[in-house]
Amino acid sequence: MTIVPETPTSATISPEAGRYLCAVLYCTLDDDPPIGTGDLAEHLDVSRASVTEMIEKFDDEGLLVHEPYRGVELTDRGERLARELVWRRCVVQQFFETDLGIEMPPTRAFKVGCTLPHDDVERIADRIDEPCQGLCTASTVEECYTLASEAAEISP
Repeated sequence: MTIVPETPTSATISPEAGRYLCAVLYCTLDDDPPIGTGDLAEHLDVSRASVTEMIEKFDDEGLLVHEPYRGVELTDRGERLARELVWRRCVVQQFFETDLGIEMPPTRAFKVGCTLPHDDVERIADRIDEPCQGLCTASTVEECYTLASEAAEISP
């Protein structure tokens, strides 16, 4: 995984890695940080070893801070990237469901949103009633229907 230090974007992270980063954001919005690695493993339905491995990569890349036996907390860069990924998923899901009348599960919308070039996601966002501009702006899970549905179905 290679992440551009100055300007992290969703193009620099795989959907699988993005899934972990978004889970930290969801858990942070739902509870005060730091977030325990066991909580993340449970939320993602993966092993603690998998969470620890990804957290070490994110810590090395400056996307989060990990304090052993305490948990993890997103850095400003990590939160920005996670919010961009959530926004992408939100745009794709809303477009399919509201404009096309096609049910788009959050997991599939996340993968599609991570795959599309940023300009394409922005063009889609222009076609729908999307309140956020390039980044999810929710401050709690309850504040946003999309975040609430994602928290319930985080496993892309």
